[in-house]
Amino acid sequence: MTLWLGVLFYVLRLGTKMRKRRLAELPREVSLLRLHLRLAKPAVVFAMLGFVGGGASAVWLRGWGVLESFHGLLGGVAVVLFGLTALYGRTAARGGEGSDANLHGLLGVLAMLVAALSAIAGFVLLP
Repeated sequence: MTLWLGVLFYVLRLGTKMRKRRLAELPREVSLLRLHLRLAKPAVVFAMLGFVGGGASAVWLRGWGVLESFHGLLGGVAVVLFGLTALYGRTAARGGEGSDANLHGLLGVLAMLVAALSAIAGFVLLP
């Protein structure tokens, strides 16, 4: 999970670079967008798989409830936020109606903050 959170943080940095260019009314840099998309898709999928794997580990290996810990609750919120970020990003990338790059970015920042809090909350669960 740490590796994929690192990749997601890098994807967030790429997104902030694109946002700065957009706000400065500079031309769109296609290479940034391609890299952002190429890294974000698998990273979000693996973050979601990590959430499922963590829940399975909690239930079958430790005998806990799925969302019994604060770490699990934050992880669930982060997964929902990452999913919403991906949906809004997909709409924005396709130029669909109602696409809002600012909302996509805000959701991405919130997802990363909650994921970081979840990682910190998970330290107390380590054996």
